[in-house]
Amino acid sequence: MSHNPEGNNQHGGKIERTPELANAIQGYLNRNIKNYDHIRNLLSVEHNIDMSKRSLTRVIGDLQIQTARLRNHGLSVEEIVQCVREKLILDPTCGRGPAYIQESLKLEGIHIPINDIRAVMKMLEPEGFLIRHPDFHRRNVHTGKVVSIGPNETWALDGHEKLTAIGISIYGIRDRWGKVLKFQVVPNARNEYAVEYAYLRVVFESGGIPLTVSTDKGTETGGIYARQVSLRATFAPEIDANEIPPFIFIKSTRNISIERVWSTFLKKEGRNLQKIWNDGEKISGFIKGNRIHRALADWIWIPLAQASIDAFVESFNNHKVRRQPEKQGPSDAPYWYTHQFPEEFGGENVLIKGDMKLIEEIMENHPGREAMKFYPDWFAPLAEEAYAKIMKPKLTLKTAWRVFAQMLVPLDVLIRDLDFARIEQLAINREE
Repeated sequence: MSHNPEGNNQHGGKIERTPELANAIQGYLNRNIKNYDHIRNLLSVEHNIDMSKRSLTRVIGDLQIQTARLRNHGLSVEEIVQCVREKLILDPTCGRGPAYIQESLKLEGIHIPINDIRAVMKMLEPEGFLIRHPDFHRRNVHTGKVVSIGPNETWALDGHEKLTAIGISIYGIRDRWGKVLKFQVVPNARNEYAVEYAYLRVVFESGGIPLTVSTDKGTETGGIYARQVSLRATFAPEIDANEIPPFIFIKSTRNISIERVWSTFLKKEGRNLQKIWNDGEKISGFIKGNRIHRALADWIWIPLAQASIDAFVESFNNHKVRRQPEKQGPSDAPYWYTHQFPEEFGGENVLIKGDMKLIEEIMENHPGREAMKFYPDWFAPLAEEAYAKIMKPKLTLKTAWRVFAQMLVPLDVLIRDLDFARIEQLAINREE
């Protein structure tokens, strides 16, 4: 018999078992928040609900919240195998281990114990465990200690050009405290206007600027340098630039906050994109150097690639960092949580807030708006029309090249009467 049949507690009275409460708790678990104290904190801050750890345990049971530990996913063995198989199809290079697969399934609200996932992976893809073994290939490890006082002390910026062979360049921004703020697909990661515009987007989304920006010494960073120095002088004139510099140029090998995540990105996502592209390109009819083909490939591939990269970033930020009591900075929680609650980890959010209307005005007439485009505005309606003529089949990474091949003929008919000068505009932003 319960000693507390009404469900009351010293943290605020009776806790209503509502669908909203269930969705909130399930959402935190889906984003890899396992620590009950962290869940309680989020409930208090975001929903004004206070409860003890014991009450939370009882609520999770009462509301039938799905967790891997409770094994209440409701899936048959065949369904578990299918869930894992679908994830492995998107990992042809075998770079993703059981923990990564489990976390990606959690984001979809599917909580399968990691031992079950490992067993299925050993059955379906046993060679993957050998490929992922540390001794399988030599790795370049970026060593060094990362020290940060909290979120937005330093943003590390860098371009990634390991996928340019398939037409994908990325400009990345990572907070030194841990969270990746954005990986933006751009036509050219060495275009000064494009990378500055990517920086301004993150400033606008964040509501302010960091104390300091760090980049390598690439020529494309000049615009970001000037903008960061100007904005900090505007938003925080009281901060002495000699004591706390608004911008630091360092060697690429020393910009380890972001260099470390690039290697993880290549292993978990980048090489998969490359393989899927290369496997389909051979039979698609794609001709390198053909501007129409390049524009059509961009129209199909860039949104898919950006979505795939965004999914990697979300997974990376949801990954729980192992407990490291000897380490300065956050641990034992996902990056997104430590970024939202730095005080729990001895940090302080030092974002310099400013007038975002100013940022909007800068972005409105910024040449980066055009530099971020993969093709001229007039091309998209033609591609949409060609896509409609083939009945708009579903676009995924697996179907992308098949759709490309089907669209070539109707697009050629639509574009045939365009003059040569307009054709020459295609893919121009990819050029140096």
